[in-house]
Amino acid sequence: MGSSDLTTLPEKMRSVVVSGPGTVEVTQVVRPVPGPDDVLVKVRACGICGSDAFYISRGGIPPREGNTPLGHEPAGEVVEVGGNVTGIPVGAHVVINPMAAPSGIIGNGGAAGALADYLLIENAELGKSLAIVPDHVPFAVAALNEPMAVARHGVNRTNPLPATVWWSSVRDPSVWGPPSASSSAALRAWWSWT
Repeated sequence: MGSSDLTTLPEKMRSVVVSGPGTVEVTQVVRPVPGPDDVLVKVRACGICGSDAFYISRGGIPPREGNTPLGHEPAGEVVEVGGNVTGIPVGAHVVINPMAAPSGIIGNGGAAGALADYLLIENAELGKSLAIVPDHVPFAVAALNEPMAVARHGVNRTNPLPATVWWSSVRDPSVWGPPSASSSAALRAWWSWT
């Protein structure tokens, strides 16, 4: 198993969990240790999604009510690589596909959340479970990968019209309601596509 410096990684780490309706706690948990097919990522940035607020209000997600790890919009740095993993070097800056985790969707009812110091990527596969981003991209910007993918997917499903026709139909603010990060991102993604 490769590592930039195994001796500096702590045994324990912080993890943010929903512990009950309206209650979020920072807990101490054992830091995961990657197996031969896994990588360990030091989380450097993680977005907070509207779904996180919903999970908090409900007290978690089945089957983990009372102990639901949060965070599914992470960016980070690879700090350990399992011996069978190829194409993902220690030190790589990465974004994560939260839906590719075999133990359940990261931060959405799965065993792990990315609002933590470290995140284990099981069965790590470049282009499937994570992607490498250029080192010059700030982690806070890279963490926008997941919400921007959601916005782009929404745009792709709408079969958008040319900008002049589309814009004339949505100039009325009541069509959109209050602006949100996702709606703003969807507009930017749509405009970049047309």
